[in-house]
Amino acid sequence: MADNRQSSGSAPETSFTPFQKLPPELRYRIWNDALAVTAEQRLIRINIHDRRYKTHHSCIEVHDRFCGQHTPCKTYINGQPSRISNCMINGYFAYDRDDSTGPEDPKRRANVRNIGLSCREARSMVVSRYPETLTVYRGSYLQGSGTRHIRCDPASDVLVITKMPVHNSHPHPSPGGNPLVILEENALSMRYPRDSSLFTEFRRMLSSFQHVAFLHQGHRRRSFPLDLARSEDFISLLFYFESMESLYLWPDPELWPDVYENVVEVETIEDLRILDYEPRWDIENTAEDIMNKYKVRAETQNAHFVEGEEHWIPQPKPLEKIGCYAAAAWIPRRITEDQLETGAVLGVPLEGDPDPNDPATYDFSTTTF
Repeated sequence: MADNRQSSGSAPETSFTPFQKLPPELRYRIWNDALAVTAEQRLIRINIHDRRYKTHHSCIEVHDRFCGQHTPCKTYINGQPSRISNCMINGYFAYDRDDSTGPEDPKRRANVRNIGLSCREARSMVVSRYPETLTVYRGSYLQGSGTRHIRCDPASDVLVITKMPVHNSHPHPSPGGNPLVILEENALSMRYPRDSSLFTEFRRMLSSFQHVAFLHQGHRRRSFPLDLARSEDFISLLFYFESMESLYLWPDPELWPDVYENVVEVETIEDLRILDYEPRWDIENTAEDIMNKYKVRAETQNAHFVEGEEHWIPQPKPLEKIGCYAAAAWIPRRITEDQLETGAVLGVPLEGDPDPNDPATYDFSTTTF
């Protein structure tokens, strides 16, 4: 007999009404498990539009002593040996205007939204799991429409840097300087939020992310846009991630699709041991180059550090390692200590592997009798 509800044309039930009668501990576990699915390997892909001043210092080079000034160094003369320090004066997060999906994976975004709309209890769980809100503009700050407000957890989410402005660092202006320079300064400032509270929030969020990744195109790129790994401004941008604990190289999915067929998160490039020549040459060399450049520029920045209230002057930490998202096929099969103890070493089949000397597994298809 057909269901009376269906025969009468009424819609089937879409809610589990006894859910609220479950013990609070069980409901908490259900919401927590549902959110755990959305949090696993959660990436937030953004463009960073920041504006910085760079200051040429010759004081240490000439007098072996820092002048103590954040403003232009009086010892510096154009063409004279110098070192560069920098500070940030403005910035915001954005995503490409033609990007229909936005900074997040659409399915994960929908899951978080649906859980949050379920009930007040679920909403409080979402807020607890993702305590911060990241404001991301579509295209640029000036375009306005399409701004996303993304719930995030800077302690666990990975912030992926995909683009930066080509020229975002300019010489620190001198008091009473060239009128043309002042005019250019005013024009540049129009491209950024003219609200100190917005910059304060941008600074707070940028400095709070513990896991950071950057887009890597490498030699596979089809055009020559700004290559983050080769950008001096990108290297110094890393100074401002004050809470950063891990940095990852994130191969462009369009150029490195093989990585994402079976992706593995590798904490340190040295642990990768890539067998394939191409990614070993490309990715390992890129990571090593960034490490070397960061070390030199961080030493310079710290040697010329001075406290500042108006501008954000960083004190970079040592960059201990760089990891990457890699294809599982790049990584050789490892021999564990247990396998060594049981005799499963090179030349000896591992557990579950066919024994080449076992007649039952011998391939007779190429044997001639």
